Amino acid sequence: LFKKSLLLIPIHLEVHWSLITVTLSNRIISFYDSQGIHFKFCVECIPQQKNDSDCGVFVLQYCKCLALEQPFQFSQEDMPRVRKRIYKELCECRLMD
Repeated sequence: LFKKSLLLIPIHLEVHWSLITVTLSNRIISFYDSQGIHFKFCVECIPQQKNDSDCGVFVLQYCKCLALEQPFQFSQEDMPRVRKRIYKELCECRLMD
């Protein structure tokens, strides 16, 4: 576990999904929340959801971007497409672009 450079830890807070990351090389803990919850380790200026039902999709998209070292270039409007892509990735057991 500690040989990895980045730990992605999805967390469920009652009715909402968020993401905690740990960058092991520099010991940085970050908190990603698509509803803009402010917290000590919260990352700001990230895509935000505009409804009450897409938090899990946002967390999965944050994870994918972070794991592949890609910028967060998505928004609420992209969620239908992202949901379809996630479904296809799960069915085919591989990540898509």
